[in-house]
This record gives sequence, C-alpha cells and structure tokens, in this order.
Amino acid sequence: MTRNDTADQIDQALFAALWSVLDQHPFSTLSLDRLAADAGLDRDAVYIRYADPASVLLAALRGLDEAALAGVATDFADAPEASVQEKLLEGLISRFELYAPYRPQMAAVHDAACRDPLLAACLLARLSDMIDRLLHLCGDHVTGWRRRARTKGVVAVLLRVRSVWQKDGTADLALTLSALDKELTRAAEWAVSLRVLSAADLNPTQDKDDHYDNTPS
Repeated sequence: MTRNDTADQIDQALFAALWSVLDQHPFSTLSLDRLAADAGLDRDAVYIRYADPASVLLAALRGLDEAALAGVATDFADAPEASVQEKLLEGLISRFELYAPYRPQMAAVHDAACRDPLLAACLLARLSDMIDRLLHLCGDHVTGWRRRARTKGVVAVLLRVRSVWQKDGTADLALTLSALDKELTRAAEWAVSLRVLSAADLNPTQDKDDHYDNTPS
C-alpha cells in the first residue's frame, strides 16, 4: 500500500465520521480526537495529516466540489454549443444535487460559520475557489478584476439560494433550480450593465466577439 493510498483511506474514514457527527451535533462538538475515535483511526496519524476539525471539513468539502466539477466537465463536453450562462446554471444545480444528502450537516456548518468569522472566511475562500474553477470549465477565461467580480457575484448568488435549497423538498430540486435561474439572470444583467460580463453570454446567438456592445442594432 502506498502513502497516497493510506492518506486516502484516512481521509475517507475521517470524512464519514465528520458527516456522521454533524448529522446530529453542532460543529463545536467536534475534535480531532473524537473524529479519530469515531473513524477507528490512530490518533497520531490523524494529527500528522490535519491540524483541527476545520481543516478536515475543508478537505471534505473540496472532495465534494471536485466530484461535482468532474461530473459537469463530462456534461459540458457533450454540449459545446451551450452558453457560459447555461453551463453555469447546470454546474451550480449539479453541485446542489451532490450536496443534497448533506443538508443537515451543511446547516450545522452554516450555524458554526455564523459564530466563527475565521471559519466563515475559510469556507468563503473554499467556495470562491470552486466557483473560479467552474467558470473555467464553463468557458469563461476572463482574468483580472472582471474575473474576481464574476466569482464574487456567483458566490453571492449561491449564498442567497442556499436557504431555498435547504428547505427544498422536491425530488428534482425544482424550487432551487427556479431560484438559482432567477438569481443568476438578475446578477448577469447587473454584470452586463457594469461591464463585468459580456452580453453575448446571456444571448448565445449574439456575436461573441462583440463583448460589451449592448445596444440594439
């Protein structure tokens, strides 16, 4: 067994223990000792890999996000004609679908973040990284201040839709999809008016070389 195999096994056991605890208990009750015991792992092996429960949480979220990105990358390859906006909607709803089994745990994480500014900042950075990579997969390769503004805008959309998703009991997350579509459209319209987003992203039939001309011909 290689070192990477051992690390992966430790991670999978820790993540399972993490989600199990957060299903019933607040994040504040977590400790590395508890996670190690619940996972049946050697305490020292856990401390070698992680500094605290927050670092375990961030690693678990990264794993989920990478799985979501891998899934949508395959979907996008089958629909090259879709616009950035269309791909973004699909990518975000796919992420919500992947996280659906963890709604109780994510509610616990949200409550903890509201009480811990440092945890909130780490979670925001994790989410921003995921959105940045998703935008690349969608075909949005803008850099600089426009990229930062777009990323922050999509993060804001996700934070607004989170409460709808948390209560969405529909089998296909129809309420979440509707809210996400509306919020993305509203954000995109603002972004076009502020010259952060190209109007061509909202209208796939428009000449995509005409990046910021939003006047009728």
